[in-house]
Amino acid sequence: MVALAYLEAYQATGNEWYATVAQETLDFAIEEMRDRSGAFISAIDADTEGEEGGYYLWSFEELERTLNESELVVAKGVWGVSSKGNMPDEVTGEPSGRNVLYRPRPLSDVAEELEMDDSELSERMEHLRSRLLSLRNERTHPMKDDKVLTDWNGLMIAACARASSVLGSDRYLSIAEEAVEALLSHVYDGGHLLHRYRGSTAGIRGKLEDYAYLSWGLFELYEASFNTKHLELSRELVDYAIDHFFDEGNGGFYLTDEHDETPLVRQKEIYDGALPSGNSVMTYLLSLFAALDERSGYGARASDQIRAFSRHIERSPTAFTFFLCGIDLHHGPIAEVRLVGDDVSSFISALRGAYVPHAVVTVKSSRSNEVSIERLVPSMADIKPTDQTPRAYVCIDTTCQE
Repeated sequence: MVALAYLEAYQATGNEWYATVAQETLDFAIEEMRDRSGAFISAIDADTEGEEGGYYLWSFEELERTLNESELVVAKGVWGVSSKGNMPDEVTGEPSGRNVLYRPRPLSDVAEELEMDDSELSERMEHLRSRLLSLRNERTHPMKDDKVLTDWNGLMIAACARASSVLGSDRYLSIAEEAVEALLSHVYDGGHLLHRYRGSTAGIRGKLEDYAYLSWGLFELYEASFNTKHLELSRELVDYAIDHFFDEGNGGFYLTDEHDETPLVRQKEIYDGALPSGNSVMTYLLSLFAALDERSGYGARASDQIRAFSRHIERSPTAFTFFLCGIDLHHGPIAEVRLVGDDVSSFISALRGAYVPHAVVTVKSSRSNEVSIERLVPSMADIKPTDQTPRAYVCIDTTCQE
């Protein structure tokens, strides 16, 4: 969610700092939290040899032994390291003498202070990071929880797919694709999802968040790759959730499906915390699919969601931040951008270079699986590639303009 937030902030502002934070966040997860199959594991232990966060902390003496005088000046400016430490003692709150390498201010400010060009400072900083990373890798590594969870992988797939679009990175697209393949081979049998696997053992019936988050990840992956199979499976997961989790009497999705034998009473989770609730993400997805197929009934389901929880949202809107995103998307207007032709790369580049939060892009070419895309987006049946000229149609509600 952090990476997604920074990617959207970068799109909205053009501030390269936001792109850097998103990229470094994803790169850490990719380097430290992928298993051999390509999926993402659950967690890295905070403690190392009895010290919380110790793996990532540096004493000033360590830095002095490792860096020369000019390098230490850069480290002080960029990361704010000092002999007192920038990490307070967790019990007393007093200076601990330990430093965490983070950037408390813009690199351009540090470059001006050190009388360097931004590019020179960036190059020197990356050199220092590489050296310190090599040294850190010699330490005792923290333990890892190597379970693979379907819901959390769905979020990582969404973040990597969005990064591939926003940052123009084929690497992130490949990583998202690999995570999908690894996940589906373990937790999906063509019908329902399982919640987790470790090694070759999978189990626990999928909860609402598993369907919602993975469907979102697949939708983002379609928008990054325009491979129709991702859009198709994203919709299948939404349909399964409607059939097996939705409360037809009162609205809203239950946390568990009707086959789950664990709870005495089926509950609904609606509040957004560090992660959005399954109901919030489903509202968002229903609004997206309603834009692609207005005759599908998804829009009515989204309205049911909003009515079911409106009283709670009005009372405490800050507890429903992602649900509010779904409401905003539902009320729109959503711009459905239909690209037609064998080479629409120029249109895609233009769209990805702009911040258009309420746009859904679909692609149809003579080489694409037209039956599949027309089934998912029925209005595409009315558009035929007639020549070699790529075309773009922007549709809002029922009005389209080329």
